[in-house]
Order: sequence, then C-alpha cells, then structure tokens
Amino acid sequence: MKISLIIFSCLSIFLSTKLSAQNRSSLNEYKIFELPDVNGRLDHMTIDLKSDRLFVAALGNGTVEVIELKSGKILHSIKDLDKPQGVLYLPGNDLLLVTSANDGTCKIFSASNFELLKQFQFESDADNIRFDKKREIAFVGFDSGGIAAIDVLNLKLLYKIVLPAHPESFQIDEDNGKMFVNVPDVNQLIVIDLVKKMITERVKLGIKNNFPMALDLKHQIIFIGVRNPPKLILIDANSLNIISEKNISGDADDIYYDQSDSLIFVSCGSGFIDIIKFVNYKDMSLKEEIKTYPGTRTSLYVPELKKFFVAVRKQDESNARIIEYSINP
Repeated sequence: MKISLIIFSCLSIFLSTKLSAQNRSSLNEYKIFELPDVNGRLDHMTIDLKSDRLFVAALGNGTVEVIELKSGKILHSIKDLDKPQGVLYLPGNDLLLVTSANDGTCKIFSASNFELLKQFQFESDADNIRFDKKREIAFVGFDSGGIAAIDVLNLKLLYKIVLPAHPESFQIDEDNGKMFVNVPDVNQLIVIDLVKKMITERVKLGIKNNFPMALDLKHQIIFIGVRNPPKLILIDANSLNIISEKNISGDADDIYYDQSDSLIFVSCGSGFIDIIKFVNYKDMSLKEEIKTYPGTRTSLYVPELKKFFVAVRKQDESNARIIEYSINP
C-alpha cells in the first residue's frame, strides 16, 4: 500500500511538473527600468555586454538614455539630439553610434566618456544601423533612399548606395557578402552585393508596409514583418521567392530569430509580442501572445543573456520604462 502511494505521488509530481513546463510562458517579466524624466516615443536599443549597459534612443525626448542593468540606474543621458532613432554599440572600439531623424546625422561617441568623436551628415532621416563585423563597416539607412557605409576604425565615410525610397530594417549575410533591405514605400525587398557595392536584385513583394526583418543564416530564410495585412512572410534568401506566411498581430516593428530555441519574436505596436515556434518553413505555429501596451513596438533580443527588452513610452501617470523579460525555451 505504501509503495503504491509513493508511486502515485511521484507520478503526480511528474505530471504536474510536465504540465507546468508545457504551459509556462516563453517570456517571464524579470525587471522594469523606470525612465522618469523621459517623454515621447522610444525607439531602438543596443547593449554593452561587458559593462552591463543598455542604450535607449528616446526619440521624443531628444536623448539617448544609458541604463546600468544590474542596478537599474540611469548612468548618463546624451542630450540635444534631434529625434534619435538608431543606436549601435561597438565593443571592439568602445563606440556608440547614434542616428537622428530630423537633422540626418550619424554621431559617433566614445562610449566611455560620451565625447563626440565624429559626425556624419546625411540629407535627412538617418535611421537604422547595422554592423558588418567581417568588413568592420557600419551601415546607416537614411533619407528618401540611401545606405551609407562607414569605416569605424578610421571614422570615415566609404561610400553610399542609392535606393528608390527610404530603407527600413536591413540585415547582413556576412559570409555571402549580401545585404537584404526592406523598402516599404515601393513594397520591395532589395539585395545589395557588398563586394561589388551595388544593387543586384529588386523584388516586388506584392505586399504593403514591409518593415522589420530577421535572418536565419543556417537555412537561408528571410523573415519579414508586414503591417498591411499583418503577416510574417518567409522568403528563400537564394531564390527570393515567398515560401510561407503566418498571421501576426498588427504594427510589427522588430523581429528576432532564436535559432537555439527555434523561436521567432515579433514586437507589435498593437500591444503584443508574438512568439512563433519555428521548426521549418512548412511547420511554424503561433506559440504565444504576450500582452504589452498599445504603441509598444521597439524591442531588443540579447541571445547571450537570453533576455528580451521592450521599450514602453510614458502613458498617463506611468513613467516611460524598459521591461526586461527572461526567455524560457
């Protein structure tokens, strides 16, 4: 009788543990970092892993906020920026790149003392920044249509590539020397050869408002978030054909792919983080919708920490804040 009770008890514990693991959320809210003096829209973020700092482009506030993650304190505020949008921290050079919408600048600061080291002037609307580690080049999307290449070792402009309209998210395949660019105003996906420094493909997608993008380099798949209608579309990076699609929440702004856990994260301005389980392009399903706040679009996934950060602007009596989530596989 005692043996039976022990077996039953163990079995009950096993089943409840298994059920709990199956039902637990993929994202657990871990910390909240308050930004009490920050007003208006928040844009992109970047992280300094060595010094445990998060940089937040506070577009509506005209600042970049520097948060120490361990203590939650605001260490510094870079002021007098004209609607900062893109931020990129480069650990090898200890540099912080900041792009601004209104004045079209890309400013490069020392990330140790925040001294302005160099400023590049573009026509307007300097926006997303990406870094090609293999070539030591930072790429900046700007204006009504351009990508600029900046040598971050010598702090000089190398070249510009003209596009038909303003670039939104773009991603780099370093090994194959390619850049994929979303150009929503013309509903195109553009491919740039980084060796030849020229456009090689212009793909008319047949969809509208293709903004965020992520890459699965292993399987050569491009993930693109579409706002109208709200969908995640998958494109073969070699044939450039659409191979699959999935309905998602509205106003997608950032996409990240976690290859180790086979998860796709999409942060959406409609007030949700969509988490999609991705096995392959024929097998993907919406695993979960994490409720956030309307207008909360920008996010940052940090694979080294298994953390996901979401920027929430000031709302009514609530301060602007950054929510840090821990990721459960």
